[in-house]
Amino acid sequence: MERLPNATPVTVSDFSSYIIEKMTIRSKVLLALRWSAGLKALSQVATWAMTLIVVRLLDPADYGLMAMASIVIAFLMMVNELGIGPALVQRPSVDHSDFRVAFGIAILSNCALLACLWIAAYPIAIFFDEPGLVPIIRLMSVQFVLIPFAVIPEARLLRALDLKRKSLVDLTANVAGGLTSLSLAASGHGVWSLVWGSLVIMTLRTTGLIIAAPYFVTPHFSIAKARELLSFGALITADRLLWFLYSRVDVIIVGKILGTELLGIYSVAMQIASLPLQKVNSILNEVAFPAFSTIQNDIALIKQYLGKAVRVISFLAFPVFFGLSSISPPFVRVVLGDQWEQSIIPLSFLACIMPLRMASNIMTSTLQGIGRVGVSVGNLLYACALMPIAILIGSQWGLVGACLAWLVAFPVVTVIEIVRSAPYIKLHLLDFGKLFYLPLVGSCIMWASVRLITSAFGPQKESLLALALMIIVGALVYFLFTALFNRRTLAETLALRSLDS
Repeated sequence: MERLPNATPVTVSDFSSYIIEKMTIRSKVLLALRWSAGLKALSQVATWAMTLIVVRLLDPADYGLMAMASIVIAFLMMVNELGIGPALVQRPSVDHSDFRVAFGIAILSNCALLACLWIAAYPIAIFFDEPGLVPIIRLMSVQFVLIPFAVIPEARLLRALDLKRKSLVDLTANVAGGLTSLSLAASGHGVWSLVWGSLVIMTLRTTGLIIAAPYFVTPHFSIAKARELLSFGALITADRLLWFLYSRVDVIIVGKILGTELLGIYSVAMQIASLPLQKVNSILNEVAFPAFSTIQNDIALIKQYLGKAVRVISFLAFPVFFGLSSISPPFVRVVLGDQWEQSIIPLSFLACIMPLRMASNIMTSTLQGIGRVGVSVGNLLYACALMPIAILIGSQWGLVGACLAWLVAFPVVTVIEIVRSAPYIKLHLLDFGKLFYLPLVGSCIMWASVRLITSAFGPQKESLLALALMIIVGALVYFLFTALFNRRTLAETLALRSLDS
């Protein structure tokens, strides 16, 4: 019989309470996942459609400028709250004074970042040799005024695993931001359509979170209380910065070496390839972190849930990303337009690495949830040592070389991450191989089948109808492989529809 963690003799009453508690956590996690996935699916369909239209309307140089500005803003977003949001979620209990101190820290840090960004706008523009970056960076810095007001409402929703209201807020903000970018791009506003779309998303998201989980406090500055929050938050911040360095340093390297236009092509290829990753990861991370925080002392349950998560993610992610890679030539020419022809090979390469990035991210959320942020930081140090060097070397051969660097170096990073994390999550390298080798094999067969059809059609026969046919064939090939060799994972994925499964 299973023993309670850290318990001595286990009574029937204790054991029953423990089982009921675990079932309650499971039900809450699945319900949160269902709401988050359902509403984000709606958001994804709408924002994907608008993103693809905006890509057709804008030039590569517009996306290059936005990528340069975004790299700076995204970097500061990693440190803007000093990790106090996750600290509020991960702590076993929080009180009113914790929220007051967290609010005070958020105000101070974001105001400081706003001032720094205004001063640094000119040096950043000089580094990239793009004077047009100055007004873009300064306008986008307004976001830091809004962020402190979202920290507490978001933390409260995540602690309660109340993702219904949070997902509704995200859906509304993303759709409104997408419509803003679309209307401005259609009116000929170029890169400013992307800038204003980003500001609309942040404004509506902050407003929506305040309405969804109102909790009004006055800021309080207590060194002792701040030290408690920042002790965990500092590790989270270090983790975020290291993740940012290895995952976004490609923009700096490609922009500096290859220039604005090729950076625009690279960033669009990366954006299209990672769209499913961004949407699914936002679902997984906002569920996984608080969920694993709740069960952080139950290693057996952590192993069970993480294994199931990786198995289901692999089952869905490999065919989606490999499918996108296989249809990249007609997808780019038909959907994006001829001006993006150079993004075909980068898109094909980058999409194939995304399943591993997705599995890596869920493992990071698990380590953070169980309080092993130091292990995650160590993993990212290895990534920071390998990825920038690989991309720098690959960029000497242009866009294709930079993308090939991801294919070569990131699997090595993933193996290191699994080996270092194994003692804490009880899933070893061979375990991970068993979790996703069948989806990988099935997706490779699907990729080859679709590429054969793509070559048979040829560029002169590419159309939306032909693209739809390729997608259908790919789906049928993967489903046939699954029906023959991987029925268990199919049944397990379908069973997620039921809270009692």
